Amino acid sequence: MNNYNWTDMNASCPPKSSRGLVRRAATLLGLLALAAAPRAQAEIVTPRWFGSEHWKPASGREVRSEVSAEKRPGLGVLRIGYTITAGSARYAGAYLHQGVKEPFDELRFRVKSAVSGRALVRFIDQDGEVLQYTVPVQGSSEWTPVSIRIEKPSTTFPDKAGSVLNKEPDFPFTGMLFGFELPKGAEASGEVFFSEPELIR
Repeated sequence: MNNYNWTDMNASCPPKSSRGLVRRAATLLGLLALAAAPRAQAEIVTPRWFGSEHWKPASGREVRSEVSAEKRPGLGVLRIGYTITAGSARYAGAYLHQGVKEPFDELRFRVKSAVSGRALVRFIDQDGEVLQYTVPVQGSSEWTPVSIRIEKPSTTFPDKAGSVLNKEPDFPFTGMLFGFELPKGAEASGEVFFSEPELIR
């Protein structure tokens, strides 16, 4: 018959409180290691969309508009002049038939308008779904920075018959629209400017 020395066995194991401290210390060290690990840097791409000569007016019904692109030093400036009346479709826009092949997570740009309203952005994806994004803009003589998460469109709709609508950005994109929208019933004549686009990947 074996005579176990229970006193000696217990003495060889650390107290429960000590084991708990060890576990907590190991967890803390693991968290510190994760925090210290290098993170992938976001890639920033600066397309020269707003300096293109190929923008076309693409405004709503009964809205008079004109489009011009100024090739200033840097990335250019897109200008949309408009006259929006109470009975019209409320938005003035410019369309560029240019693709975006590589996926991106966020779009940033600057907008300037003396009139308050909403900046309007649309992309057409490879399935013919139009992804629309709107951001409130306060009237100002200064540039206003805008940021749009591309996976969260305000609404979507078909560009043509047979379009696949899943409310998700399916790359590549085949075209884009930038514009300005007034509140319902409002009317104004003015101009809006877009500059400094950035794609965050």
